[in-house]
Amino acid sequence: MKPSPLDTDDILVVIGADTSLRHVANTHGGEYAGPCPFCGGTDRFRVWPEHPDGARWWCRQCHKCGDLIAYRVECGDLTPAAAGRLRHGQNKQPAVRPHPVSPDTQPPAAQWQARAMEFLAYAKQQLWDGDGRALYEYHCWGLESATIAEWQLGWNPRDLYDDPARWGLNGNKIYLARGLVIPHFGGGHLWGLKIRRYLDWTPTPKQKYSQPRRDAPNAQVRHDALFGVDYLRGDGRPLLLAEGEKDTLLAWQELREWVDVASLAGAQKGLAPRWLPYLLPYRRILAAYDTDAAGDKGAAHLSELSARIRRIAVPSGGDLVGFFQAGGDLRAWIQTHLT
Repeated sequence: MKPSPLDTDDILVVIGADTSLRHVANTHGGEYAGPCPFCGGTDRFRVWPEHPDGARWWCRQCHKCGDLIAYRVECGDLTPAAAGRLRHGQNKQPAVRPHPVSPDTQPPAAQWQARAMEFLAYAKQQLWDGDGRALYEYHCWGLESATIAEWQLGWNPRDLYDDPARWGLNGNKIYLARGLVIPHFGGGHLWGLKIRRYLDWTPTPKQKYSQPRRDAPNAQVRHDALFGVDYLRGDGRPLLLAEGEKDTLLAWQELREWVDVASLAGAQKGLAPRWLPYLLPYRRILAAYDTDAAGDKGAAHLSELSARIRRIAVPSGGDLVGFFQAGGDLRAWIQTHLT
């Protein structure tokens, strides 16, 4: 069984997913032994989770050793470059070149989440109790009503401005744009609301998305979630990383028999350390980013995170939704990348 994402720093949980460990001594705060995950040496592998210098592991046969980050490099979960940024805290990324590992993230404050849930409930009611026009927009993405309901999608029929105090914030009013409302849930938290903006019934060509702010304008706290994280099963299926929410929703609907699906919600987004453990169960990760310059760059830098990540592209349409809308067979397409 692969490690729980809630135990990201527990070296026994992470290594115990790959080999059977048993307590054999109290050396260095406790010593565990088992077969080496790399060379297969029987009972030559040692783990010290409470070592005075930090959790350590070592194989007496192949002589590989190190800390938890080193173990993940050996497993192929992290590239050396990504490991170096994690180890030394070099997570700040320049705008022109996204790193695969971004600054860490945390959920918004409880009051913000509570108010966001109230707005989401309003948006869902507007979607399902309306005249069907907003629902039709989701159907144009290829989404079925069951998918729309499962992912709690909504519709905001007009621009709104809310009192920031209701969100636990100071400063200017909270702007809630007219458009399709996509919530980002993960681990029992509502991390954010992303709104695909509309003018009348036309999606805006520029400034496509809007999000109600979650902190003061100059705050350094990040609230990025791994979109779709609660649907990851880690049961042996490959993981498909889509570029954005639309593609993720459609791929989950059409392809979840064969793959798990998630998204960093943007071609330029890196993966925060909080979400790295969710990728550990996946031996194959397919990056289905858009077939444009931004998608090419984002997928290339994402591949720095792990040797397990491989770029794939749809034959036409630019992205998964465009391919599907043009009559492309997503199921046949994914099968070509799984054989």
